[in-house]
Amino acid sequence: INAEYMGMIGLIRRATAGRLFTLSKNSRLASFATENKWKPPTLKDSYDVVVIGGGTGGITCAKEATSQGLSTALLDYVSPSPRGSTWGLGGTCTNVGCVPKKLMHTSGIIHHYIMSSPHYGWVFPGVETPKVELSWDNLRDNIQAYIKSSNYSTSTKLRDLKIDYVNAKAKIVDPHTIRYTYKNDSKYPAGVVTAKNIVIATGSRPNLFYDGAGNKDPSAHWITSDDLFTLEEPPGPTLVYGGGYIGVECAGFLRDLGFEVTLLSLFPFLANFDKDMSSKVMNDLIERGVVVHDAAKIESIKQVEDGKFSDVEYSYTTPSGKKETGKGKFKTMLLAVGRSPPTKDLGVLETGIKTSKSGHILGRAEEKERSESHSHIYAVGDSLYGCPQLMPVAQKSGYYLGKRLAARMKKTLSEEDILKNYSMDYETIPTTLFTPVECSSVGYTEDEAVWKYGYDNIEIYHSKLPGLEDYILPKKNMSYIKVITYKKEEERVVGMHYFGAHAGEIITAFAVGVKRGIRKTDLDHTVGVHPTITEEFMNLKVKKREQPEFQKTAC
Repeated sequence: INAEYMGMIGLIRRATAGRLFTLSKNSRLASFATENKWKPPTLKDSYDVVVIGGGTGGITCAKEATSQGLSTALLDYVSPSPRGSTWGLGGTCTNVGCVPKKLMHTSGIIHHYIMSSPHYGWVFPGVETPKVELSWDNLRDNIQAYIKSSNYSTSTKLRDLKIDYVNAKAKIVDPHTIRYTYKNDSKYPAGVVTAKNIVIATGSRPNLFYDGAGNKDPSAHWITSDDLFTLEEPPGPTLVYGGGYIGVECAGFLRDLGFEVTLLSLFPFLANFDKDMSSKVMNDLIERGVVVHDAAKIESIKQVEDGKFSDVEYSYTTPSGKKETGKGKFKTMLLAVGRSPPTKDLGVLETGIKTSKSGHILGRAEEKERSESHSHIYAVGDSLYGCPQLMPVAQKSGYYLGKRLAARMKKTLSEEDILKNYSMDYETIPTTLFTPVECSSVGYTEDEAVWKYGYDNIEIYHSKLPGLEDYILPKKNMSYIKVITYKKEEERVVGMHYFGAHAGEIITAFAVGVKRGIRKTDLDHTVGVHPTITEEFMNLKVKKREQPEFQKTAC
């Protein structure tokens, strides 16, 4: 009943664009809430599977294990960020990651379409140039309303599937026993549950570190992606510290939303991406007005205007290797320097569960998700050492783990067949960077292909061109396509990279082909759809080693 009441509140919030109104004392809902004192749910004494973590990986594993007939419980708890941000069921992706990021990215694209609309015949009477303003409140509230409804849908789905879910903090006290405490553990006693199998799916949280400016507590000045999407006020001039996935995406959509952005890359900019692609992302951000510096270091931070802004001095290295200094005044300072799993307080050390220095659970060579130290303890997603920090990876590995757990407990298959049929393949995983012009890839980067096969054994085909929709605009977003082949296997495609509109949609389809070992001739023999950027993948003829700077000028 309490879940239904909270769900109703969530629906009210959504219907009122995120603004909750005060219920009158005579309201039926209000009287119901005050007369029925809330009591926390408890778990049974023992389960076949207990999952710790309510993100996509943990929930998917719990669903699959339950569907296979295993008794399953799920514990989820979100420790507040240093700034006090917290959220509901669904993990990072739903609450403070992929979902709000993609929606804010989409808002930036819509802004671009509005500003470009006169070139497509849509005029604003009496106004030569379209003038629009961003309502941060509307954007934030509508996104949060959707997220709240998703939280509620997830919790009701768990109930419908008969997965016992408790919003409580878990700690493993021995290899088969978990102690869980509620937010107010002085009011409600802790619970204890035993499990035949334990799945650690805590996800990861942003790293907070000594920022080099004499601030031992970074949260005094910095926020993280845990806080960005619920800011009460517009971010204003923003400093982003970190040149990886999250920092670059946030810098991109904040700039497209109209805010001044400075991006300081602590490490090489987008170090894990193909260098041609990361260079194009950086140049596009700079063209849009983002100040970008590589190999940067914060030198000093001083709060001004009653703490509303910060004066920051920093140093950086230019592309030519010269050391330079810079400064700026920022309202928001976003720290995005990697993520680590919150396993420290989970009891992993006390119970002998081996982890890396960063807290990732160490798995086995023959079964990556299975703990090196305990055969009945597993990890999926960001909690697992060597696992790409991508939601679909956690989701797929959680699904297969649920299959394996059921097959082992029911003894329906041999161990060899279990691993053969239900193991996660961590190779050839597609990914997309949702920057203003998106960037996607699957397979090897150029450097990786050279290292694995040798420069003389690979061939790279590429093309640079605008999409048709950009030809009538003053500024054309140039797309770039790059296909890497291994010559010794009939030019098997070992890497595909695309910088352009709808990159995520495009690379997902090609990932199937790369995984199945398509050859360059398979692309050549395929007829593409015209007029699209995608058809260029089927018409690639120019080799990078022969024409490094090729740009297509016509069909």
